[in-house]
Amino acid sequence: MKIDEFRAVIAGLDAGSVEALTSLYESVRANDGIARVWIQCIGDPELEVASTWMLKHGLETGRPLAAEDQNLLFRQLNTTKSWQAQLHLLQLLERLTVPEEVHESVARFCNGCIQSENKFVRAWGYSGMVTLAKQWPCYVPEAIDAIYLGEREDAGSVRARIRRVRQAIPIEWGID
Repeated sequence: MKIDEFRAVIAGLDAGSVEALTSLYESVRANDGIARVWIQCIGDPELEVASTWMLKHGLETGRPLAAEDQNLLFRQLNTTKSWQAQLHLLQLLERLTVPEEVHESVARFCNGCIQSENKFVRAWGYSGMVTLAKQWPCYVPEAIDAIYLGEREDAGSVRARIRRVRQAIPIEWGID
């Protein structure tokens, strides 16, 4: 399947319908290279919400991403247009290993999401920063600062996410 074919398939799809997305996922998941097509859709406002949902759903249901697809995904992060796509990408970040050549790009993405007007993206941006710091200790000070910043948020949903993230922070980080 190519991007144009994927575009045609989702043209009439309700991208907000989990049932519709799940049905589409089941019908295309076995196609060779479909994950790469979904990743290439990131940055396209018409396709990225559905494609990032497909990627997230695939990872949640046990479909791994090849290393080369992960690297492409990490390079595409900062091209997202919609808050929904950003949210999906942040949520799947904890299921991936961030390689050295892209960790700075992932940090920029997470920091940008922390500045989002959307409270859910902000909440998961903080979470993404902690996920990155667990893999790349050079980001621990930034992640700790992010946690403290998130705890001062007005949005209860952000503070709730921060509480969950805090439970997974390594003790050696020294956060009380």
